Amino acid sequence: MNPGVLIFAVLFGIAGYSEANRYLKRYGRTPFGWPAIVWGVVCFLSFLLGVILLAIGERIIRNRAAETPMYGGSYSQPVNAAPPAYGPPVQTAPWAPPPQQTPTYGLPVQPPQPPPSLNGDILPK
Repeated sequence: MNPGVLIFAVLFGIAGYSEANRYLKRYGRTPFGWPAIVWGVVCFLSFLLGVILLAIGERIIRNRAAETPMYGGSYSQPVNAAPPAYGPPVQTAPWAPPPQQTPTYGLPVQPPQPPPSLNGDILPK
């Protein structure tokens, strides 16, 4: 096998593996549910076939992600119904202001020190 072809095949395999991992991070699963290493081997063997399958798999995943409702369908609010905790206010203990806290301050800031005097010379002696 030509070394140039082998180098490109390895690079395409790495690209397929990294794309499958990107889909896993983005959508929570890889295209067609195949592990990322399988995508690396498919892209190593045939980059064109691997790219086409990855594109089809991503489109399927993206459409399924768009169809699922937010909160995974577990959140539903009854139509034209009051929330369960709705009703007259419950009597509680009278409100009391929070206790006063004295502010704590940090250490005092030191005043700036004047620069050392050089007696008109630029360079120190």
